[in-house]
Amino acid sequence: MKLCLILKEIGVDIISLTETNVHWRRNHIISKFKMLLKKVWTNNKITYSTSETKTTWNSDCKPGGTATISVNNLSSSIIAKSEDPAGMGRWSTITVLGKNNKRTTIITMYRPCKVKIENAGITTVIKKQWLIMQKSNRYEHPHEATITDAIKEIKKFQKDGHEIILLIDGNEAFTNAKGGIAKLCKECKLYDPFSHRHNDQQNSKSYIRGSDKIDFIFCSYNILKAVTSCGMTAFNEITVSDHCGLFIDIKKDVVLKDNIVEAISPFSRNL
Repeated sequence: MKLCLILKEIGVDIISLTETNVHWRRNHIISKFKMLLKKVWTNNKITYSTSETKTTWNSDCKPGGTATISVNNLSSSIIAKSEDPAGMGRWSTITVLGKNNKRTTIITMYRPCKVKIENAGITTVIKKQWLIMQKSNRYEHPHEATITDAIKEIKKFQKDGHEIILLIDGNEAFTNAKGGIAKLCKECKLYDPFSHRHNDQQNSKSYIRGSDKIDFIFCSYNILKAVTSCGMTAFNEITVSDHCGLFIDIKKDVVLKDNIVEAISPFSRNL
């Protein structure tokens, strides 16, 4: 509740949560969470993702997962929502309908770290995704597979004319031109508003136990031109977390219809 009240005071309209570690398929979990949201924001919509395996899971906590939440008047402009079609819980999306039927899809994505499969425990998100991939004879590491599949998913949206805002825990620094993050941006023609507005942003780490920035917000060019501000929170500033929060503010008329009066502020935080 405290976190929601803080975010309401800040004035966010989109909340993106990566690596939620919540078993979203449990009815009592999602019902309780929706009730909490309703107490703070009368109007809200949520989409979430979690991995699906045959492994017995009795806990309300489940590694990985994401949630994408729209609040305030923006919720009335949400025309679609989706999640990782592979059942690996890697992303959740919402699509906003704007002027002239313009669509903007916001994607919250969690990419697992690159740990050797043989060293990953049976309950880890890496092993769960690996087991799912085995069913279709895929032998990519889940770390690489996330990029491969994300590119395909984003290109589907782009083929239908959607603008893209991607909020991702990439578990990789954006310093290697041949890395997965660089490949994703190049293939999907996505831009980094932080680099565009703050040239020294790569020097700011986003993970408390690391030394690099591994969390990002990327967007298509038309969205980039509409960004009015962006930034990072300090560690534990908004809530207790080992990741910084990221946020961007966007001119409302680029994304929303004229009858929506509140500007969109995608806000990324990792639990």
